Amino acid sequence: MAKSVPAIFLDRDGTINVDHGYVHEIDAFEFIDGVIDAMRELKKMGYALVVVTSQSGIAPGS
Repeated sequence: MAKSVPAIFLDRDGTINVDHGYVHEIDAFEFIDGVIDAMRELKKMGYALVVVTSQSGIAPGS
């Protein structure tokens, strides 16, 4: 049987990145200060990290 792993679900906009509206280009994506270090700490604690978003441009078929 596979080992279960605890997971943390992180909303993308406003939680891990500065919310400037829809991101059309990677250069417009800006992480919130300290979030990368915080996510590394969560990984060290054994959590799987899952990023979620409700942006329509990422929806299936878009």
